[in-house]
Amino acid sequence: MVGTRLPEHVLTQVLICLEAGQSVRAIHDTLDISRNCLYTIIKNLNLWGVPYPPNTVKPGRKCLLTDTQGLLDYLEDQPTAYLPEMQQFIYDTYDIEIAACTISSYLGRVKWSRKVIRARVAKQSKPLWIA
Repeated sequence: MVGTRLPEHVLTQVLICLEAGQSVRAIHDTLDISRNCLYTIIKNLNLWGVPYPPNTVKPGRKCLLTDTQGLLDYLEDQPTAYLPEMQQFIYDTYDIEIAACTISSYLGRVKWSRKVIRARVAKQSKPLWIA
C-alpha cells in the first residue's frame, strides 16, 4: 500500500536529524513518525540519494500494439470485426503476431465496446433504411 509523502518541513527535519546522527528511535520519538517510514527513507537515501524513489519507466514488457490508430481505422470500416479478424489485420499490416486478449484489453482501454459498435453500425446502416 502506498502512503502519503511527508510534508516538506517534516522531511527537512528528518534529514537534519539523520545528518546529525540521531537514531531512528530518537527521530521517531521527537517527530512522531513511524519507524517503518524512517527506515524506508534511509533505504532510499542509500540507494538513490533522495528520500523517495525517483520516477522510473513503467515496468513490464514493451507494448506490441504501438500504432493503434491503424486498428481504430480498420474498426471504423469494419465495426463488426471479430478478434481473430483484427489479429489477422494486424499481422497482415504490421507483421506482428499479437494475442486476442491484448487486442481486447486495448479496446477496453479506449472504451470500444459492443454497445459502441452497435451504435456505429446503426448510424452507418440508417441511409440504407431510408432508401
